[in-house]
Amino acid sequence: MVEDAQGNEAPIQRLADSIAGPFVYSVMTISAVTFSFWYYTGSHFFPDVLLNDIAGPDGDPLLLSLKLSVDVLIVSCPCALGLATPTAILVGTLLRAKQGLLIRGGDVLERLASINYVALDKTGTLTEGKPAVSAVSSISYKDSEILQMAAAVEKTALHPIARAIVNKAESLKLTIPVTRGQLTEPGFGTLAEVDGSLVAVGSLDWVQERFQRRTSMSDLKDLETEVMYQSSEGMSSSSYSKTVVYVGREGEGIIGAIAISDGRLQQNGINMVLLSGDREEAVATIAKRSWDR
Repeated sequence: MVEDAQGNEAPIQRLADSIAGPFVYSVMTISAVTFSFWYYTGSHFFPDVLLNDIAGPDGDPLLLSLKLSVDVLIVSCPCALGLATPTAILVGTLLRAKQGLLIRGGDVLERLASINYVALDKTGTLTEGKPAVSAVSSISYKDSEILQMAAAVEKTALHPIARAIVNKAESLKLTIPVTRGQLTEPGFGTLAEVDGSLVAVGSLDWVQERFQRRTSMSDLKDLETEVMYQSSEGMSSSSYSKTVVYVGREGEGIIGAIAISDGRLQQNGINMVLLSGDREEAVATIAKRSWDR
C-alpha cells in the first residue's frame, strides 16, 4: 500500500514533470549554443577571456567552451523540479507509515496543506492517543485502593485507557494484586477476580450490568461530578478530552470512578466534525464533552 501511495502522483508533481521535459531540451540547447559561441566566436571577440583560469594555463578555447557549457547544464539542471516533489512524497508517506497512518498518495499530501476541517468517527479517534489518569474518586474506598483494583483488572489489557490506568498505578508505586479469570469485552470494559471478588472496569452501563446490586443515581452523579471536577483542576477543559471509566465490585456495585484525559486535535488549530451512526442523544453527549460546545 505504501508503494502504491508513492506511485500516485500529486498534481504539483505532474505539473513539475510536464515542465521538466521541455525544460531539459531547452537547457541542452542553451548549453550547446554556449559551447558553439565561445569556441567559434566568443574567444575571438573577447580574447582576454582566454587569460582567465577557466581556459587553463594555455588559454585553450576548447577547455573554456566546455567548462562554460557544463556550467550552464549544472546551474540550469531541472533536478529541483524532477526530484524534489517525488522525494518529499516518498519521505512523507514513509514517515506517516511508521506512525501507523497510511496516506493514499501524493495528491492527499498536497491537499493536507489546505485542510480546515476534519471529520472524525466517534469511537477512538478524537484524541492524540496518549491518555493519562487525571483524577480518581471513590464512594467508600481510598482513591489508591480504587486505582489498585482497576490496575489489577486492566494489567493485561491492551487498550490505551487500560495502559494509562496501569501506568498511573506503577508511577505511584502501588502494589497491583494478582487476578484470575480476566474477561474483556471490546468497547465496554474488563472483568476479573481480585482478592476473591469480581471487579469490573469500564463504561457505566456495562459495569452496572455486571452486578445485581446497583449504586443509587444520586451517588453516581456525585461521583462523576467529583471526578470531573478533580480532573479539570490545572488543565483547560477546551484542550483535553476526558473519559470517565467506572470501577465496580461484586456485592457493592459501583465503588469508584477514574477520569482519563487526553490532548485533543483542536490544540493544533484544526476544526473537527463528529460523525457517528449512534443515537443522536449519545453523539450529542460525546460532542459536548469533547468540544465543550
